[in-house]
Amino acid sequence: MKLALTEVQAVASCLGMAVAYVGILYCTPQRIRALKRDDPLQIQTRFFLLSVVCALCPLYMLCFYQKSANDQSFLGWLGFHLDFIAVAKATALSVLLTMILFSGSIFDNFLRLQDMAKASSWQETIKQTSIYHGFCYERILAIRTYIFAPFTEEFVFRSSMAMMLLNAGFSAGTVIFVSPLAFGVAHMHHFIEHIREGRQYSQALLIVVFQFCYTSVFGIYAMFIFLRTGQFNAIFAVH
Repeated sequence: MKLALTEVQAVASCLGMAVAYVGILYCTPQRIRALKRDDPLQIQTRFFLLSVVCALCPLYMLCFYQKSANDQSFLGWLGFHLDFIAVAKATALSVLLTMILFSGSIFDNFLRLQDMAKASSWQETIKQTSIYHGFCYERILAIRTYIFAPFTEEFVFRSSMAMMLLNAGFSAGTVIFVSPLAFGVAHMHHFIEHIREGRQYSQALLIVVFQFCYTSVFGIYAMFIFLRTGQFNAIFAVH
């Protein structure tokens, strides 16, 4: 199968997906929007709204569905495959590559944990890590940070957008280096949250500009991984 759409339609669709992903968060009642980002009700509301966006994206793309001679399925375009060996291999290699890129900070954290373990034990040290604390005592925050946010972001900004752009005829290089800009821009709305938290405008602007640069660079890397492996699990694990 393939999607029959023009380059303009693909770009407009990708921008629409980005706007929908962020804009739907502001469609809640004022009493919910006024809550802090880590408030359980705020998180649960965002879970529901972003799930709606993730469900609508494939339905929208099916509007451009067209039969073709290639054997690539709709789910295959999105990066979901039943070849478990290929999935495991792609995921493991992608995570390994990411660990190599972050080997400095990983080794530094290991040394810190080792020093802490000398004063107590490895079991007690692990209990003091943010991941352990999150899943044991602040589970909904951990689910948002380590599971839900990576899944929804990669599904919308990587797998869905890549499918639209590639079917419109864009080259892999263009998809890798241009489409992640939408991912970076989508994080700019955090400026409002920083202002609500009492930060100065200049400080909030500096934070979101840095976040835009970082998320755009990560988006380039994640899109490269996705196009090389064709596996959604790989970019989800990397994220």
